[in-house]
Amino acid sequence: MFDHADMVQIDQVQATLALLPVPAWLYDARGRLRFVNEATLRLFDVPDFEAFTALVGGTIAEQMQRLRPRLASPTSIAKATEESIYSFTPDRVRTEGGEPQWGSVRRREGAEPLRQDELPVSRALKKRVVTDQLLSLQHPTLETEIIVRASAAPVLEGNRVLGAILITNDSTQALLQEGRRDAILSLAGHDIRNPLTPARGLLQQLRLRLAREGDRFTKEIDYIDRVLAQLDRIKQIAADLDAIAVNSRGEATESMASCDLVAIAHQVAQRQMERHPDVPVVVRSTLPEMKGVWSCLHLERALVMLVDSAARRSPPGRPVTIRLKQQRNQFKVEISDQGEGLSPERLEAMRETLSRGGAALALTHGWDLDLSTVQTMLALNRSRLSISASARGGTTYWFTLQAPLPDPEFSL
Repeated sequence: MFDHADMVQIDQVQATLALLPVPAWLYDARGRLRFVNEATLRLFDVPDFEAFTALVGGTIAEQMQRLRPRLASPTSIAKATEESIYSFTPDRVRTEGGEPQWGSVRRREGAEPLRQDELPVSRALKKRVVTDQLLSLQHPTLETEIIVRASAAPVLEGNRVLGAILITNDSTQALLQEGRRDAILSLAGHDIRNPLTPARGLLQQLRLRLAREGDRFTKEIDYIDRVLAQLDRIKQIAADLDAIAVNSRGEATESMASCDLVAIAHQVAQRQMERHPDVPVVVRSTLPEMKGVWSCLHLERALVMLVDSAARRSPPGRPVTIRLKQQRNQFKVEISDQGEGLSPERLEAMRETLSRGGAALALTHGWDLDLSTVQTMLALNRSRLSISASARGGTTYWFTLQAPLPDPEFSL
């Protein structure tokens, strides 16, 4: 039980929690519910604390039974949302204010049941740690599932635990919208890519026929070549859409395969010099091969964009350098140009943009690099882009890739 001094402190905590715009719950040291704020009452559509405990329960054990909390999986939520978009037959619809909201039966697939000691509140009380989890709760009034981000922290007085605070934020709609966005991106990539293959095949056949006629159709062949190049660009956009959708779910992409980083760098350098022969691209590697299991297509795409941007900034005849080196269990990739140096303000702005996740940039003076796409491609390889600049001129982008672990040595 609380003594008088404890009650004074709990009253202060309650007064603070009452002001929060998100649902807040206060437990004592034995896991009994002592207080919920107005936002919690609104979430469960009850008038007061007494009605809340009658509906949900006054102890952690009762709430486990009535709310049936489970560890929610953002990936399963996104997949179920995508399935609903494909079929246009959501499993259950609840209408609120004219806005349809998908039910939760299918979203629960992949969620893991929680034991009482795994709940955020239990961990805060027993282990005295701050815990943050994405949970699914069965709403007792609406008879549907809500997805909440649950954060719990212990209330301490010295080494003594007075209780715990649980903060919940209803993330259902945000996650559904995120899943819907990912599904639309995947659909867009699929629908864009479908007609490209037959169209490209027909154009290639037409080009071959015209080429057999000699020089009569030179202009037409040049035009077809330009159209084929644009189709390749559209195909790459479709692949980028797929990559963004996959990356936002945190899934491993199907393009993960074994490839050689050194070989990819040489291929990118060669293609860049074919497009812009006035700016050489040099590959310097400390090892003849750097093999690993990566999303090779997206890794190559990131390198192409970085090298192309560096070449645009470099004066004719001044090389762009791709440096590859191993640092312990990582491979480091650097792309350096010899263009104009960045001011400290511009460098700081670029770093801030990268730290925010790589928002798209369309900068002047040749800085036309879309950092958003590059960061997405690198994120699929569990990497991030960084930037450095020299006061004498030139800019370097760099990132690291996980190197494969060495084979274990066996001995008798």
